[in-house]
Amino acid sequence: MSIMRLDVVDDAREEEELADDAASLHRELLALDGIEVSRASTSEPADGTRSPELLAIGAFLVSLKPTLEQLASVVHAVRGWLQRRGSHRTIRLELDGDVLEMTGATSDVQAKLADQWIRAHTQA
Repeated sequence: MSIMRLDVVDDAREEEELADDAASLHRELLALDGIEVSRASTSEPADGTRSPELLAIGAFLVSLKPTLEQLASVVHAVRGWLQRRGSHRTIRLELDGDVLEMTGATSDVQAKLADQWIRAHTQA
């Protein structure tokens, strides 16, 4: 099992709205097969966040096998969630020190980058 860190970054929102949105994403991730999701905690704010508390609201640890199916299911769920929630948000996925940042904007380039990131972390 590998641990992926997932952060919802959105400075434009109030804490309550971010908490609601993060809870929505959390529910979607929990529905994925073979993946465990827990809230992350930290004392250091990530780049682009206002405070450690806001980071903790939108921060998750995702336990998964780094297979094509599991990584693709997480990335697909995140992309779908972002597209429904709007372009002002960014989701930051980190696995083995490699970071993929996705926004709500749809883009062929973003899709290709996500596919490359998934393949780079898929066990042969």
